[in-house]
Amino acid sequence: MTKNCIYRLISPSGKSYVGQAVDFEKRCKSRKRAYKQYLNKKRFDDNPKLFKAFDIYGIDNFRYFI
Repeated sequence: MTKNCIYRLISPSGKSYVGQAVDFEKRCKSRKRAYKQYLNKKRFDDNPKLFKAFDIYGIDNFRYFI
């Protein structure tokens, strides 16, 4: 389990998102849960640019680096 880290998500197009997490595994799970809520129109403002990229490329097609 990785704790207290800076991580980078890279889309298939090569664009990056950099974030910070106290618990990386928990952060990944919460981001996927938030994205599912976004898809069900129950959440709108978490991170619209990142969620739009998830729509385009698929959430599982991003590479994660710690």
